[in-house]
Amino acid sequence: MKYFLLILVFLASCIAQNNPNELASVENIEDETSNEQNILVYTKYNLPLPVDFYRFIKDYESTQNMIEILNPISNIDKYNTNKAQGINFGVFASDLAYCIVAENKQLSIDYFNVTKELADKLHIAKGYNLQVVERLNNNLNDNDSLHEIASKAYWNACNFLEANDEVNTLPLIIAGGWIESIYIACQSVDENNLSKDFLIRLTNERQALENLIQYLLDVMTDSNTFEINADIQELGTKFKAMRQIFRHVPQKEILSKEQFILLKKEISKIRNFYVNQ
Repeated sequence: MKYFLLILVFLASCIAQNNPNELASVENIEDETSNEQNILVYTKYNLPLPVDFYRFIKDYESTQNMIEILNPISNIDKYNTNKAQGINFGVFASDLAYCIVAENKQLSIDYFNVTKELADKLHIAKGYNLQVVERLNNNLNDNDSLHEIASKAYWNACNFLEANDEVNTLPLIIAGGWIESIYIACQSVDENNLSKDFLIRLTNERQALENLIQYLLDVMTDSNTFEINADIQELGTKFKAMRQIFRHVPQKEILSKEQFILLKKEISKIRNFYVNQ
């Protein structure tokens, strides 16, 4: 089964594929040499990009710089299993998105490099070659270009996995990116001064979590590999408490302060488990 990823309505350039005919949900894919900008990718699971949340908190809510709570680059030496590497590839890619939105150019390069290192270990270096690194270095003063280059590298890697049915890695990456984005978002606000706009935005992640859990269940259904099923089942188990918090929010209502505090505690627990393993 092909797992169609996230809606990319903001990418500034197309995402090239080894075999674009295999991805029925991708329209108007052009070769990387094309100058045309094709920016819509339709998806099956409708999972949000971390950068979407980062742009929101930058524009509306953020009360402090989150650089200090990003996953330290030095942690890469800890990640020696496929599970740890896959999840933390997603975490580091999410941190990279934050650095770009925060316009921290040097850290954008640093987090791109550590993401590239994990991509090499996962054998998904497509999109993370020396040419891309050179482009990043040549565009340090253009934040939009940094975002475009980093996003394209990430999606080339993910789409490579998608096209090759790599169910042992792709769901871990997707989960890692979502976990980090919710963690950073929750850490970015003062729980004693929560705005309605922020609580609405965070409440909307209820559907994203349901979509993510369904994606993980579908992967387990399609996979006959015990180790992969165990890793994904572990993720699903850790999402249970978050799911229950969201389910106690009535439809058409938003998270209360107390529910936000519980959610923040749970996402911190999940995130710290995976980045520190």
